[in-house]
Amino acid sequence: MYREVQEIVVDDVADVYIAYHNLAVVTKSSVNGYVPNPSAHDYRINPGIYIE
Repeated sequence: MYREVQEIVVDDVADVYIAYHNLAVVTKSSVNGYVPNPSAHDYRINPGIYIE
C-alpha cells in the first residue's frame, strides 16, 4: 500500500523550483559572437567570440 501511495505522489507532485538565477551580460561593442545562455550558471567562452 505504501509503495502505491509513493508512486501516486511521485507521479502527481508539482514541480518545486528551489533556485532562480538571473543572467546579466555586459559587453563592449567591439566584442562579437557572444550568445548568452540563460540556462548556464557560468560564463562559457566559445570559439565564436572575437574582438574587432
